[in-house]
Amino acid sequence: MLAPLVAGKDVLLPRPEGGNPALADGLERAGARLQAPVLYRTVPAATASPEALRLLRDGRVEAIAFASGSAARGFASLFGGEAAALAGRARVACMGRTCAAAARSAGLRVDAVAEGGLPELVEALDSAMSTAGPPDLR
Repeated sequence: MLAPLVAGKDVLLPRPEGGNPALADGLERAGARLQAPVLYRTVPAATASPEALRLLRDGRVEAIAFASGSAARGFASLFGGEAAALAGRARVACMGRTCAAAARSAGLRVDAVAEGGLPELVEALDSAMSTAGPPDLR
């Protein structure tokens, strides 16, 4: 389906370092002459704000929304062995299946997966929060 649109054409695909290669691979398979410069790289935070950590530890964060797999991996890396427990006190929503898979691989529970952009992520999180009680912390 993509080949008639891009075969033999120059396509510019600015991308993040280490980003999902699926689109670039698909464009190349469809015959595009692809230029895919890396424009940025994600650098996880080295420390968390003391206030955010206090709210997480006190169980006062009701929802966490991850818009990318790197955000979920960054959360897990930042909080280490405590990450799953901290996230487990909130409802967790991820934007897309790839993000959800990254979150789960990082040891985080995922309550909702949005198929779409930011508006769908907000809707998925709202749905997870309104249809379920608080997470079971036993």
